[in-house]
Amino acid sequence: MGGFTLFQNRHCADHKAQMARQLAAMRGQGFDEPDELVAGDSLLVVYPKLISPVENIRTFPNGDFVAVCGTFYYQGKTGFRGLEQIYVDFAPAEIDKGSLETEPLPEPLRGTYVCFVQKSGRLWVFTDRIGFYKVYETRGGEVLTSSFLTAIACTPAPRLHAQCVYEYVFQGAMYGSETIIQGVRQFRPDSLLVLENTRGRKCSRPNLSQPLIENRPLNEHCERIGA
Repeated sequence: MGGFTLFQNRHCADHKAQMARQLAAMRGQGFDEPDELVAGDSLLVVYPKLISPVENIRTFPNGDFVAVCGTFYYQGKTGFRGLEQIYVDFAPAEIDKGSLETEPLPEPLRGTYVCFVQKSGRLWVFTDRIGFYKVYETRGGEVLTSSFLTAIACTPAPRLHAQCVYEYVFQGAMYGSETIIQGVRQFRPDSLLVLENTRGRKCSRPNLSQPLIENRPLNEHCERIGA
C-alpha cells in the first residue's frame, strides 16, 4: 500500500529528531528511501509500495503536487494520468463554517487511499470515505502517518491507553478514533484536513448518500445478486 509521514511544521525544534525516528521506523518495516515534498511549512514524506510500485506522485512547475498512497481510480484513471486529473478537477468549496457542502472532487475518488493535494497555497488531506486506509495522528496533529509504529516513534514517552487495551483484548478492535497508545488517534474518514503554513484546520465532509432500498420479493433480490 505504500506509506507516508506528514510533518505539519518542518521548522519546529524537534523536527530533525522526529524525522530520524520516522525514517528508522519505516526502514524497520522494509520501506526504501522516500520522496520528500514541501508544502509551505509542512513536509510530506512518501514511500513507494513494497510490491508492484506505481506512480503515486505528480508534481507541477509552480510547486503544487498530488500524491496518493494506496490504490485509487478517478474517472477510470490511475497512476500518472489519474493524479493529473485529480489536480485539474480539485476545487474545494469555502470551509470557513467548518464543513464542506460538497466533496472537493466532482466525481468519487474510488479505492483504498489517502490523498494529498497541494493547490492554491494549501495542502488538503483526505482518505477514502470508509477509512480502509488507516491514518494515525499524534497529539495535536503535529505528525500524520500511515504507520502506527511510526506514530508511536514520534510520540514522546508513549503510554498505554487502558480502556483501548481492554477493548482490543476482549473485542479484537478499538472503537472510535482512540488507539492503545495515549496521544495517538486515528484520522477520521469523514473529515478533511487543510494545512496553510503551520495552521491546520479540520472540516467535516458531506454525509454519504443513503442507499436506495428496493421493496422487492426476496427471490428477485437473490436472482439479481446471483447474476
